[in-house]
Amino acid sequence: MPLNAPTYVKHIQTWVGGKVLDASLFPMDPFTSAPSIPTAAQAASDPNYWLGKPSGFPQRFETEIKNMYKQMFRCYAHLYWQHWLAFWDLNCYRELNTCFVHFINVARLYNLLGEKDMEPMQPLVDVWVKQGVLPKVEKPEASSVGAPAGEAASNGAASAPAAATTAA
Repeated sequence: MPLNAPTYVKHIQTWVGGKVLDASLFPMDPFTSAPSIPTAAQAASDPNYWLGKPSGFPQRFETEIKNMYKQMFRCYAHLYWQHWLAFWDLNCYRELNTCFVHFINVARLYNLLGEKDMEPMQPLVDVWVKQGVLPKVEKPEASSVGAPAGEAASNGAASAPAAATTAA
C-alpha cells in the first residue's frame, strides 16, 4: 500500500518505538556488572555468537535491528533528498548531519546496512569518510557479521545532496 512520506515516517517512528519498548527484544534488566565484549576474532570463531549476546539480547536481535536500521535509513534519505534546502534555510543542517553521522557510524561499525541499502546516501558517506568525519571501516567478512569492523580504505567521493558535506 503506497503511503505519503509523512505517514510513512510516522509509521516507522511508531513501529521502532514499539520495538525499543519490547523487553523481549531490548532487555531492560539492569546489569550487575558490565558484560565482556568479545573481539571480532572471538565472535567470528564462536558459531553460537550473535550481535548483542554478551549483553543479554535475543538471537533475533541482529535481524530485528538491521530491519529497523533499514527503515530508519529510508527516512534519513528522504529528509536529505527532499528537504535538504529547508534544513539549510532554517540553519538546522548541522543537527541533521550530527544525527545521521552517528546513525551511519553505528550502522557501519556493526554492519547493520547492506551496500544496496546505503546506495541513496553513499556519496555523502564517502565524502564524510574522505573528510575524516566518519572513520574508514573495512568490509566485514561473512563470518564476522555483527562483530565490530576494523579500518581499511574507502571508495572515493561522489556527488552528494546539496551542501550536506558540511558535517556535524
